[in-house]
Amino acid sequence: MRLVFAVIAILLFLPHASFAEECDYKVQILIESPEFTKENFKWRMKAERISGKPTNITAIARIEDSSGNEVKSYNPWTSLPISRQKTSNKYSPNLAEGDYKIISEINMGCDDTNKTNNLDIKPVRIKSGNNENKTNLATDDKDKLTESNKEYENTINLLTQAKGGNVPLAGIADDTNKKYEYISSNEKAKNLAIYSLLGISIILGIILIGKGKHQL
Repeated sequence: MRLVFAVIAILLFLPHASFAEECDYKVQILIESPEFTKENFKWRMKAERISGKPTNITAIARIEDSSGNEVKSYNPWTSLPISRQKTSNKYSPNLAEGDYKIISEINMGCDDTNKTNNLDIKPVRIKSGNNENKTNLATDDKDKLTESNKEYENTINLLTQAKGGNVPLAGIADDTNKKYEYISSNEKAKNLAIYSLLGISIILGIILIGKGKHQL
């Protein structure tokens, strides 16, 4: 009798032991770069089937700071069906400057034979965008000032030609006015010294031309 019960127990256990549904799914954190500014930091996670049949998936994720403290947590999927792959929404956490790591994990409804790819970790650094903006502004201002200096040099060259009688002085003045009409009020304040020198040069040009005519 005991032998009969033992055989029945073995038969009941075999379907679970021999015919358990096996699978292999992996998770991946999707980020565009390891460095972001506070404003443009975005990330997602994706689960993908490597082998086996469709099943249900549960996923969790978190962001930890450099000290290992959890600063953000996520639950993208809780026992949801997955056939081939699944991608989470795009997350845009507002983090302070510093170093962090994103950790994502999945748990499958099947017997996952390779659990090493059920976890993904990505380091990320949040940096300030202020220095970048200041650098861009400084570069723009430098370029504008260089352009103004070139315009001034061109005007001096034209005045030199006018002294020899090659270019009418009135035409130079009109051309100079047109070239400086686009400069904004801030640029005018910044280039006040240049304009002063330009005015002096024009006056000197007129005086020199007048003297040349009297000598003739």
